[in-house]
Amino acid sequence: MIAPIFYKLSKPLPPHYQFYFITYHATGHNAMMDFLKYCGVSINGDCQEINSLERYKKNYETLSRFHTHCSLALCEYNFKDFYQYTHLLNARVPALLLVRDPISVLKSCINFVATPKEKTINGGGGKINS
Repeated sequence: MIAPIFYKLSKPLPPHYQFYFITYHATGHNAMMDFLKYCGVSINGDCQEINSLERYKKNYETLSRFHTHCSLALCEYNFKDFYQYTHLLNARVPALLLVRDPISVLKSCINFVATPKEKTINGGGGKINS
């Protein structure tokens, strides 16, 4: 695969993306990503890569396959070599920034609690498991 070599040589990603999709947690980014996909936009929505090399490789592969209606998602910033990765991006591409007011983000994060099944409380007279 040629992507790791290009990464080491600091070659930018293929210029086949039309915009960046910049988002944060609890801003409705999943709904927006679904909307973009419905509109035929190819987007790299899986942001689970742990370092910049893995992100670069995945994005290089995606951008090499799809040449129209591509978007590059920037969902995380706390991964290894973040600055090196962003240095390889095209600064002249427009961005779609999805934001939400801080209080609403905080409310969504607080209310989004993954409850273990053995500690579920059922409403409407249901029994309490513990």
